[in-house]
Amino acid sequence: MPANVTPVVLLKELDAHARAREGRGQHRTLQKTTEWRGLGFKIGETELIVNMDQVSEILETVNCTRIPWSRFWFYGIANVRGTLVPIMDVHGYLYDTRRTVKRGDRTILFRLGTSLVGLVVTGVTGLKNLSAEEFVNAQAIVDEKLAPYTKGHFRRGYDSWPVFDFHAFTMNEKFLDIAERQHA
Repeated sequence: MPANVTPVVLLKELDAHARAREGRGQHRTLQKTTEWRGLGFKIGETELIVNMDQVSEILETVNCTRIPWSRFWFYGIANVRGTLVPIMDVHGYLYDTRRTVKRGDRTILFRLGTSLVGLVVTGVTGLKNLSAEEFVNAQAIVDEKLAPYTKGHFRRGYDSWPVFDFHAFTMNEKFLDIAERQHA
């Protein structure tokens, strides 16, 4: 040890070095927290993404008990492990077309307050880990039926995933009104 370096100076240098390394570590941690994790799914041919925090579960299509005089896109109530869950066809709801359930269709369960809601989608494309820096806070290019239910999009290269706004979708008056008008 050189004559002008005392143990106190050496400890201060070690402390400064450790704090500098710790600061770089915190920076890496902050970068990791900017990751956004979503679930890709399709409505018709349009691929969307929803925040995984909103998804409770993904199921194959489920058997439902039909509710008399309800709209065709309201499939009914399903018993999912002892919990009654209303199940709706998103494509039928948006495009006002009756369609048959296909093999690739999936039911995504979302939390709505203390309840669950099941939305039947055309398919699930998988988990996507995206960076918050890839988010574009501008309306994605989607058709007019989907536009009210998207909030920005993620862009990576030539790919773009509109972010599905589940809460905007479920708070729509039409969504809450499942009774067929001729029988109401």
